Amino acid sequence: MGSITSIILECKPTAQYHFGEYSIDDTRLSHTSVYPFSDTIFSAIVNIYNDHFQNTNQFVKLFHENKIQISSGSYLLKGKRDTSNLYFLHKPIIQNVQGNDRLNFKKQKKISFVSKRIWEEGFNSDDFLSDKVVIIDNKFICYKNELSAIGLIEKSNLDSLQLSSVGITQRNHVSKAVQEGTLYSLANLQIQDLEQFGLSVHFYFLLKHDLPEEWKTKLDLVLSLLPEFGLGGERSTGCGKFWGVSTEEFKLNPLKPSATFMCSASLISPYNLEELNRVNYYSTLIRGGRRLGSDENAGYKLQQIRMIKEGALVKNDLPIGHNPSIKPQGSLEEYLRYGKGFLLPIHENWTKQWQG
Repeated sequence: MGSITSIILECKPTAQYHFGEYSIDDTRLSHTSVYPFSDTIFSAIVNIYNDHFQNTNQFVKLFHENKIQISSGSYLLKGKRDTSNLYFLHKPIIQNVQGNDRLNFKKQKKISFVSKRIWEEGFNSDDFLSDKVVIIDNKFICYKNELSAIGLIEKSNLDSLQLSSVGITQRNHVSKAVQEGTLYSLANLQIQDLEQFGLSVHFYFLLKHDLPEEWKTKLDLVLSLLPEFGLGGERSTGCGKFWGVSTEEFKLNPLKPSATFMCSASLISPYNLEELNRVNYYSTLIRGGRRLGSDENAGYKLQQIRMIKEGALVKNDLPIGHNPSIKPQGSLEEYLRYGKGFLLPIHENWTKQWQG
């Protein structure tokens, strides 16, 4: 497998996105993730391919065989200067149980994303609230000089710095003949306008592939169409669009990489018990369950599947996960969830306390 490429999805300030999450009461529209999951990105890529090429099954097979691997989406900050980007990665879940500062445990646990440099240096959990770093909106942590390096305007009020927010609006199903009882809630993620800070917010995901030139050319075309196709739900209302897409090489080099563990940057669906036993610290979520609305599948609901979230510790760097079918019983169409682990090296500081 070749080097890692960052696929940067350039967001317009105030752009809105709906990355649906499972809800037990079938009100998925009232819930949204704050980033696109790897299975959401997979669905968009496959649908774009299917719109422009034939042999879609062969294309999907490349994902099954790990010839193409993708991570979940995360955030990055750009400055007005022509400098490097500030990448945030999903915090390893084990960070929630490390450290001795129990007074600030809840503050540490709220942090969901860590900067690339903090990841590489293996910043200790007990120092998460030190004056070396800044915590943005309770969710993101980075070194203070990382912000200045990308062009943060001096004397900015960091207490008001926010990368995104979730808003809920009330809507009607205007296409329905009878309007009574059609009011519903819609949750959308909105990218914040950071012009006053000299910054802008964008999404990215990571890509690895081992493809002959013919397939690589097709994949490049598909990725170039992501801004127009969009990601997530409610795209017919203007959600999910991007200004553009760009790429750059992504290098992650922990100063003291763990010899035992890797960390997943994607959702994982273990293929069997042996694979599950390789995952040593993790949290889970439920994916699927969406009600289908197309004429031929109206009334069907996708099957539900429990998956392992980003940030899980995984023993060794061998491939892990599979892409299970969640199609409803009786459906003629196939529906897959991308459940392959995208594994990244992790600093030994973040694994040495784990005795699993």
